[in-house]
Amino acid sequence: MDLGAAMPRDAALDAGRPSAAARLDYEPGWDGLRAVAVASVVLFHAHAPMAGGGVLGVDIFFVLSGFLISTILRDQVERRGAVDVRGFFERRVRRLAPALYVMLVVTFVASRLFGPWPETPKPFAVFLAGAYLTDFYLMSRQAAGSFLNPTWSLAVEAQFYLLWPLVVTALARLPKRGAFYVLLLAWAAMTTLRGAVSHSDNLVAAYAPWLHATGLLLGSALAFLRPARTELFGWLGLIFAAVAMAPVDIGGAALPLAECGAALIIAAPPAILRLPPLVRLGEISYGVYLWHMPVIAALGYPVGLGAATLDLGVSILVAALSWRFVERRFLRRDGLRSTQPKVQGQPARP
Repeated sequence: MDLGAAMPRDAALDAGRPSAAARLDYEPGWDGLRAVAVASVVLFHAHAPMAGGGVLGVDIFFVLSGFLISTILRDQVERRGAVDVRGFFERRVRRLAPALYVMLVVTFVASRLFGPWPETPKPFAVFLAGAYLTDFYLMSRQAAGSFLNPTWSLAVEAQFYLLWPLVVTALARLPKRGAFYVLLLAWAAMTTLRGAVSHSDNLVAAYAPWLHATGLLLGSALAFLRPARTELFGWLGLIFAAVAMAPVDIGGAALPLAECGAALIIAAPPAILRLPPLVRLGEISYGVYLWHMPVIAALGYPVGLGAATLDLGVSILVAALSWRFVERRFLRRDGLRSTQPKVQGQPARP
């Protein structure tokens, strides 16, 4: 996930060339939203009490990623007339691949030297995770349980990246707000389809990349709307997300409610999401997502709130090391630095 990817605050390192994201200022509340999303996912996988709605954390990530990616691409089209496709893919690979491959190598070796851990992946599963194809593997019903299964969301997002520069290039040329309405209708149609499929084929509904496009589509629609920031929207979004993720069964309404809540928060993040601990967790949330399931497996899949808290704490520690020693090194290559002021003009990053 860029969850995608959740990115560290050093926005300049991920923005690529100085003008790539110059019109999208950094908003710490977005990192706060990432923190809430990744913590909910970790607690869900750790079987914490009343954390069943945490599975929606991935869809919240998708909304934010769709918004950031589409905003950056839209601005490139508006300013230059075209997307810098090569630069776009270079930045995505440099941001996402090194940390993923380090995690795959370390966990594969460690699970065999110090294991076997529960659900240790087979070599083919490791290959598919590195090739961003885990979603199709899981959807095919051929996959045994593995702590690499959460890489399906990274695969969904990578496949989205392959198509989206061309899609945004076309959408940016539509009449004012035309792209917003096209994407909103696509989100509504895909949400309806996803709900229908979930009644007949849970695996397809859970892992099909085209069905998980719902959050990406809604976030992208928001990028073309450019709403005015009214913090009331953000608080309403928090309420929506909390209801969707609460331990109460509201059926098929949970997914669109969580996604709409995320969109409202992105449009106007409430002050509570700018709290420094949340912002810092959001900055390293990509690493937390990558490492949380291997950590849970290495600890033997303990259950309970205390065990879930331990899982989250260890995942945060490993993610901080990943950010310090892996991710920053690749992002600093070529001496990329921000030309923007650090407070209001710091460019955001997907």
